[in-house]
Amino acid sequence: MTRSARRAMKANAAAIARKAVEGGIHEALPGGRGVIRITDPVALAALEAAFAKMLRAGGRPLAEPLSEAVARGFPSHCRKPAWAERCWLLVAPDRDGRLAFFTEWTAGTAPAALQAAFALADPIFAAWRQTQGFGTDFKTRGRA
Repeated sequence: MTRSARRAMKANAAAIARKAVEGGIHEALPGGRGVIRITDPVALAALEAAFAKMLRAGGRPLAEPLSEAVARGFPSHCRKPAWAERCWLLVAPDRDGRLAFFTEWTAGTAPAALQAAFALADPIFAAWRQTQGFGTDFKTRGRA
C-alpha cells in the first residue's frame, strides 16, 4: 500500500468503517455451519468502532475487549463459556484489504488475556492475509 493510500485510509477511517458496517456484516458460524448476518445494533457499533480504530492505526491487527452483553450480539458467541472471563473482538484486513474480524473468549483479563487472544488470532490472521474472499474453514470470523 502506498503512503498516500495509507494517509487516505487513516483520514477516512470513520467513513470507511461506517460504509463497511452499513453494507452488511456476516459472521461464519463455527464448524462450517454457514454464515449469518449480524443485526444487533450494539455489536455493529462495536465493529464499526474497532474497524475505524484499526484503519487509523494503519491497518495493523487490533484487539478490543467486549462486554458480555456486546458479545451476545455476535451470532457465534451468544453464550459465554463457563470458564471464560473476557471476550475480545479482533479485527484485521485480508490480502485484498477487506475488513475481517472474529471474536474469542479467553480465561483471563488483560494483558495476559490479550496475549492469549492474539496467540489464537495469529494463525487465522496469517491465513486471511494469504486468501481472497470469504473463507469457511475458520473457527469464528467475519468479513466486511
